[in-house]
Amino acid sequence: MPENEYNYAEDLAIDPDQLDEAWLNQPGLYMKYAQAHAQAVLDKDKVWERLKIRRSQLIKEAKETGAGNATLQEAYYRDHKDHIALKDELIQAEYDCSILQGACIAFSNRKAALENMVRLWIAEYYVGPQQPRDIPGGKRVVDMTVQAAVKGAREQRSKLNADIKATESPTKRTRKRS
Repeated sequence: MPENEYNYAEDLAIDPDQLDEAWLNQPGLYMKYAQAHAQAVLDKDKVWERLKIRRSQLIKEAKETGAGNATLQEAYYRDHKDHIALKDELIQAEYDCSILQGACIAFSNRKAALENMVRLWIAEYYVGPQQPRDIPGGKRVVDMTVQAAVKGAREQRSKLNADIKATESPTKRTRKRS
């Protein structure tokens, strides 16, 4: 995987002042990394196949030299320079796959971040406050619809209590203790 071809930090960065450009570039960047990931998986699978073939050849050689049991055959191919080189190549290929898979996940997260930043832009979050707001820590701004619903519920409860008092028997008296 050529390192100079992929600049993760730069490709993942979002400029809030250029959301339109970020949206236009998002599919192309995602596809660039998705194709690179697919290629890395293909390369890893090819290395794995070459490793299996070379291992089989080395086991065959071990059998021809008199190594009859599996332990001796494994000992023969495990420290062979070809097997070690292919194993190192496989480890590197798996690493490349993991990095590119993480990049694809990061670009999915970038898309979600872009969606939320656009929502904030639509809500004029980036415009800045029209007047200074002093919201003390620990306090929250209550939604006006919630306030209206609470007020309506209180009024309804008060009306219900008044109706109950009006329908009570007038002969019912409370005794005062002397």
